[in-house]
Amino acid sequence: MALAPEELSRILPIVPILISVLRKGEKRAADLLLSVGDVSDVQDAISTLHEDVNIEQRQFTITQLRFKMYDHENSVWAEAIKTVLTGCAPRLILDEVAAKLLSVYSKNSSELKSNDKVCGAKLGSVLDDLPRTRFQVLAELCAFIRDTSSSSDKLAEVFAKELLAPNGSSNDAVAVELFKLMIEKAEPLFGRPAAVRTAGR
Repeated sequence: MALAPEELSRILPIVPILISVLRKGEKRAADLLLSVGDVSDVQDAISTLHEDVNIEQRQFTITQLRFKMYDHENSVWAEAIKTVLTGCAPRLILDEVAAKLLSVYSKNSSELKSNDKVCGAKLGSVLDDLPRTRFQVLAELCAFIRDTSSSSDKLAEVFAKELLAPNGSSNDAVAVELFKLMIEKAEPLFGRPAAVRTAGR
């Protein structure tokens, strides 16, 4: 049975650990986010995370999670990550933050693309409004795509609609361009994202 969007949100704190494990297992690990896994396997993987990992108390380690990940192929875990990130509620990038990001980008796109300091100052100040866990997850996602994907533009299209574009929007082009920039400028926007060693840190 598929989890409700609110239940998917409870899994967000361990997404950076999942990404860390995938980074070590595949040279082009982020490309797996474009694959479509078996629905039943993906739901089983998500249920395992939701039911077996005590997220509220942070009583798990990357080693324990790695053992759980042996139950499925990396492609299944990648699809599980994508399902959590695009299906959780509230959205990973809260609606009010997404609206501010799109507004800043629309007014300053040329300068944001050409100047890392301006990009970090103007977009970074908006991203700082995200709760810490969501900021960290978004940082890891963008760095993961930047470092391990051969198709970052395609992945920007996948995630921009769900994470940035206004609900019901018929024109996602600005959101896609912004997400491409967030991938490219992950370091000036987020610092130096790198998957955490444990979810408690």
